[in-house]
Amino acid sequence: MSKYDLIIFGATGATGGQTISYVDRHASDAGIKWAIAGRSREKLEEVARTFDATPDGIVIADALDSAAVDEMVQQTKAVINLAGPYALYGENVIASCAKNGVSYADLAGETLFVKNMIDKYGKMAEDSGARIIPTSGYEALPFDMGCFLAVARFEQAFGQKPSTVQAVGNFRFSGKYFLPSDGVSGGTWGSGVEMMKADDISGIDDPHILLDGNGDWLPEASKSYNLLRNSKSSQHGLLSPMLPTPWLNPAIIYRSQEIKRTESSETKDSMKEDGLGFHYKEGMDTSGIFPGDKLLKPAVALGAAATMQAAETLLKLPIAAPRKLVGKIMEVIGPAPGDGPKPERLDLWSYSITFHATDSDGNQKTAAVIGVGQPGYKSTADMIGQVGLLLGAEDKRLPQRSGFLTPSTGLGLEVIEDFTKARLIFE
Repeated sequence: MSKYDLIIFGATGATGGQTISYVDRHASDAGIKWAIAGRSREKLEEVARTFDATPDGIVIADALDSAAVDEMVQQTKAVINLAGPYALYGENVIASCAKNGVSYADLAGETLFVKNMIDKYGKMAEDSGARIIPTSGYEALPFDMGCFLAVARFEQAFGQKPSTVQAVGNFRFSGKYFLPSDGVSGGTWGSGVEMMKADDISGIDDPHILLDGNGDWLPEASKSYNLLRNSKSSQHGLLSPMLPTPWLNPAIIYRSQEIKRTESSETKDSMKEDGLGFHYKEGMDTSGIFPGDKLLKPAVALGAAATMQAAETLLKLPIAAPRKLVGKIMEVIGPAPGDGPKPERLDLWSYSITFHATDSDGNQKTAAVIGVGQPGYKSTADMIGQVGLLLGAEDKRLPQRSGFLTPSTGLGLEVIEDFTKARLIFE
């Protein structure tokens, strides 16, 4: 018998405090007992006081102490891990959850790290029954689940898969002025720093990096990124690459397809098994990021595309020294993990993502996701808090799957209405 249903680990940063606040408001309705965990009791007690939260317990564990992590994991049914960068601090928690059959979710935007964890602990998690769901915040939960909501509608209407799903995102900032701390989260920035500083980043530019197989069933267009393409005029206007990173959502969505396709093959569901998978592409409509930016929109789209393309070129250099130098500079100038905007500025943001599922015959179905709150701090905190409640309660609507999953395959679409409480609306 587990002492707790849910433990929030690494709970003392900006995102951690917001996640604690969300879970505290909804834990009673979910019928779960929950605790917060980290290496400093003093800081954990402080964050609980700051957010007027009353967890059922406090657990002391250092991410780098595998024995302490194991002792923590054995006390619960589910863990939310907010202690990043995950390449530095994530492995022991994942390894313990995979070994002990405990559900797990995090905010990892580090595809190389996720791939490494799949290779090392995927079979262990399947055998133990652990439900491991990385990338369960703004990256990549709304994209993954919104995409497959559009796909489900397309399949229901036309009896086949779409050939392409395009996501178009849009941020809205209602403040009078923009501060650097209002932008990318410290955790996301830290993940980028660790990626730049890594010795080996081969595969970072491969959208198929998270596949277990070779991906030969996916369309040719799915095999590479073309970040400048979206900056050209199309039916959706001038789009920049998806912010803050274009190298995550496609990899997650292709893994989702693989998981579903493997199961379809095993159950002989021919409608879903036959033919290629679909090509997923995405872009950001930059209108609304800066007040009065209509005249700036083409420059912003082109500038972001050129910057991201230059970053990808840097990542692919055979010599690591220039990349590592950039990583050190980023470490100095960027926000630290745990840092964030002032709480009163978190609700100045909202965003929407529209998904267009189409085929070569012109058939189309759409879906949309609308989120409220700064994506990297507030909206992310609320949605991973809701993921934790679902996992901790062992909600019966969750798919019967184990191993390394994605938001859409680990949570399913039956629970999307629950995210309304997290101000994440699926339409």
